[in-house]
Amino acid sequence: MKQSPSQNQSPKTPSRSAPEPWLVAAAAASASDDSCVNDVDSFARTVAAVKSKAASCARPDMLASVLSHYAAKWLPDVAPPTSSSASGRFLPPESPTATWLKKRLLLESLVAALPPDPAAGGGGCCAAAVADDGITCDFLLKLLRAGSMVGADAALLRDLEARAARRLDQATLGAVMIPAFGHGGEHAPALLLDVPLVLRLVRGFLKEGGGSKAGGGAALVGGGGAAAARVARLVDAYLAEAALEAGLRPAEFEELARAVPAHARPADDALYRAVDTYLKAHPGTAKEERKSLARLIDARKLTAEAAAHTVQNERMPVRAVVQVLFSEHGKL
Repeated sequence: MKQSPSQNQSPKTPSRSAPEPWLVAAAAASASDDSCVNDVDSFARTVAAVKSKAASCARPDMLASVLSHYAAKWLPDVAPPTSSSASGRFLPPESPTATWLKKRLLLESLVAALPPDPAAGGGGCCAAAVADDGITCDFLLKLLRAGSMVGADAALLRDLEARAARRLDQATLGAVMIPAFGHGGEHAPALLLDVPLVLRLVRGFLKEGGGSKAGGGAALVGGGGAAAARVARLVDAYLAEAALEAGLRPAEFEELARAVPAHARPADDALYRAVDTYLKAHPGTAKEERKSLARLIDARKLTAEAAAHTVQNERMPVRAVVQVLFSEHGKL
């Protein structure tokens, strides 16, 4: 019996496909030698290959995972507090200047490799699309912090800042506690925290529609009212920390507090605590400045507990206490 050609033909051995570029990058990031960190150009070429692949081979969230792992391993300044960096074990001794320049090159390579921001330029991009790229706001803020430390290009820092601002409602308090670099005037102590940066982030978030009450396309970028409320909580918590700064002027505190729209704060308890912390840490605050800070608080939006604390607080101006008493009387 004559066999068919298909029976005579032996089955082909499956060809072994080359590893995907993202696997190469991930392996390089987790390698126990210093080849990856010493050859920034090689890493940049690998990531460029990842980005050029089809979406099925190089999803944005997959690329984000590689970049986050690489940054946490070789840039200690952007690593989580609980993680240990291997850079100290594998980098050979070198001058501080060389180390600084290497960190700067690594940072610029990482930023250049970030997937495109789906929220850039507005256009009605929804919050889900922002989340799909796998890049968290905390990671962007850590890159921004590292970039400020190593003196990265101003345009690069502006791009990171704008990208982080568009998703500020995802940020945690620890991530926005970025140290200041060179702030503080000649006659004022230098700030430890970069308060102007946080102010720019809040304004950038609102510019994209994050604080809008309306349901327009721009509001979707920031998630509408819920996102604005998250940013308000973040700002109030940040103000409570920044209030301890000796060099923070009342006008700077007030400017950041007022940057959040009133409708984003369903209650003013956290803002009251921040104002009280500032007055306690700055007993020499002028009378008019104390009044101005107290006007930040809407007495009608204080809970019974916060209102009771206010009326017994000697640091609060008399007018503010009277307003709280009237507000509480009206609730009866």
